[in-house]
Amino acid sequence: MANYRTDHRDLNFNLFDLLGVDAHAKDMGVEDLKSIIEEYDRYVGQEIFACRQDGDHVGARWNDGVVTVPPSFEKATKGFYENGWFALGLPEDIGGVEVPHAVAIACASLSTGANTAWMMYPGLAKAALNLIYERGTEAQKQLYLPEMMSGRFGGTMCLTEPNSGSDLGDIKTTAKPLDNGAYAIAGNKIFISSGDGQLFENILHLVLAKTPGAEAGTKGLSLFIVPKFRLNDDGSQGVFNDVKCSKIEEKMGLHAQATCELLFGSEGKCEGYLVGKEGEGIKHMFVMMNEARLGTGLQGEAQSNLAFMLTDQYVRERQQFGKAIIEHPDVKKHMLK
Repeated sequence: MANYRTDHRDLNFNLFDLLGVDAHAKDMGVEDLKSIIEEYDRYVGQEIFACRQDGDHVGARWNDGVVTVPPSFEKATKGFYENGWFALGLPEDIGGVEVPHAVAIACASLSTGANTAWMMYPGLAKAALNLIYERGTEAQKQLYLPEMMSGRFGGTMCLTEPNSGSDLGDIKTTAKPLDNGAYAIAGNKIFISSGDGQLFENILHLVLAKTPGAEAGTKGLSLFIVPKFRLNDDGSQGVFNDVKCSKIEEKMGLHAQATCELLFGSEGKCEGYLVGKEGEGIKHMFVMMNEARLGTGLQGEAQSNLAFMLTDQYVRERQQFGKAIIEHPDVKKHMLK
């Protein structure tokens, strides 16, 4: 039976012999970086790949407004944060481990190939963190980033609506200023990956919405941090913020991914907090959008790579006419051996 496996010889050749990414490392040599990749890969095989099949069979579930993801994902997620893997590639000033970006991406490829549905939970959390880190106020960074680094808070990207797909200028979600400096958020977002579930105590939704009197089209969009639960002044978890999942969307091959339809402010009690200035929403959201686009490309590469590794094991083990099928010319040709 084929097992999770990584071609470290090929990976190390491309990173260090061909690209020389160690030249961009901060206080780390080639062996240090190789060790990080090997340890990350060991965790992927033992914990992340291990819950892939179970996650696909159990799937994400919606029951009377409550969303649960496969319980087997909980252990993998807890260990991922506790072992510092989420911090890989993030800035040191927020508790990250600075390695060359290519090394962080190579590691992300391993976990993405092993279990794409699972990896989207910390993956979107990291993208949301990067947006807040780059475009948020100092107060927002101090309030949210430590909780995201610890694994208590997840994150999402809320763009698409029933009436607005790729044309974001048609977004109907509204944001009305409140006396406390926040905004009252009201609207409906669909296809929101990692939109709910029990993996995180709180989820920070990055939401595009229009303020009163905003320009038409994308120029009128503003960006808001909308937590599932509000935070008290001391940073502790406060009241529910009127963000509800009305159903889980179906995505082929991603049964364990809670891709949600989210209702914001259906009871008029949803607050959001402006990122940057009004009308700058698209500019700020592109930080997250571009990271998500690159992550989508990585999903294709990562799954193709693992598929090849599993196939390579199979053709060497499967016997036909007294020999492994890799010895048959047509199979050998397809395996490029």
